[in-house]
Amino acid sequence: MRVLTTIIVLLFSGLCASCGTPPAPQVGVCSVKPNDAQAVDLDVAAAHRRTPLPVITYPFGTEIEGDWGFNLTLRIDASGRVACYGDRDRLDRVQVLTPRQRAVIGTLKDWRYQPFEQEGKAVPAVVVEQIAEVEAVEKHVPLPQVPLDQVVIALSRSGCYGTCPIYQVEIHGDGRVVYQGDDFVDVRGTHAYRVPVEEVRRLVDSLREKDIWSLRESYRGGWTDHPTYKLTMTLGDQKKELVDYIGQRKGMPPAASEFEREVDKVARSAMWINLSGDAIATLRAEGFDFHAQEAADILARASENPYSTDDEAKRELLELQKSVIQGSAEKTKIGSE
Repeated sequence: MRVLTTIIVLLFSGLCASCGTPPAPQVGVCSVKPNDAQAVDLDVAAAHRRTPLPVITYPFGTEIEGDWGFNLTLRIDASGRVACYGDRDRLDRVQVLTPRQRAVIGTLKDWRYQPFEQEGKAVPAVVVEQIAEVEAVEKHVPLPQVPLDQVVIALSRSGCYGTCPIYQVEIHGDGRVVYQGDDFVDVRGTHAYRVPVEEVRRLVDSLREKDIWSLRESYRGGWTDHPTYKLTMTLGDQKKELVDYIGQRKGMPPAASEFEREVDKVARSAMWINLSGDAIATLRAEGFDFHAQEAADILARASENPYSTDDEAKRELLELQKSVIQGSAEKTKIGSE
């Protein structure tokens, strides 16, 4: 009798293991749009995201009509849960989703965000998440094992129909960096400097972890008037190029774009694109002539650049130009006496 009672209890417990809190209901559709007044910046949304975004992977060689990936406009409630999602794009057209894309919708009930705040109070918000669809690599190609001093990683960014910065950075394994600024950057020309070798080492580690060496040599989306990004990675006597023309719209993994940003971070590209105090310190170290016309041109470009917000750097550059001009004038005065 005791055995029978025990069996009954165990069976009942097993049946009721799923009898606790009911599963969260599926997230429904609402009229939220990407340009909603509560929409937050992409970087802000990423900083609040607590659930990694899903990635839809297709076999190598898959052909998809149109763009790879899709956007999801979500309304987030004050607790950080997804309240509902918009089913229309920026042109107010109903999005037609594939079965794999609809499967992502089914996971929204489990997504979490750190609550968004306004004046110290948690408030609802709207975020637009970009869901990546990527092509699997044909095969894994191991990253060549070479000494760090045989590594060169370069990134170039071309122009677009607009004011996209045009420049190139080249990072060497010994910490040497060469920057070449061409257009729509505050500082133009070629400038050489150094960064910590350990940062370059971590960049190579990231190159390996992201399996960039196994990707295609080119991912080209179907849009026009966009910038082209080109990675050139040389390890010993082996070389790999990756051309990214809005590549994520053609199945390129987001990890490739992340690596491009890592190259920019190690190379300190931002200090040249939008003038900063670090750029001025680097110019001083290389013996830049602040009396030259180029110094005045840098200040003019930085003053006209809406993204160049380091006013202290602009003032420093102006003072350097004044001190050089004043020093030159005093020498001229003494010579005339």
